[in-house]
Amino acid sequence: MTGAGDKAASPVGWDVDAVVAGWTGPGPLDGDRTVDVCVVGLGASGLAAVEECVARGMSVLGVDA
Repeated sequence: MTGAGDKAASPVGWDVDAVVAGWTGPGPLDGDRTVDVCVVGLGASGLAAVEECVARGMSVLGVDA
């Protein structure tokens, strides 16, 4: 009998694509940044936060994996 923990994980969707699987991601930011707001995570909520902060005249840095 095998349990769920015995099953090997298999890649799904975009992870199977050779271009995506080979992407190492962006490099580190060069130098220091000074901003009013740093938004970590640029999904729907993060982008909405960026938009709202910019609309209020703030300088914003968005960071995402």
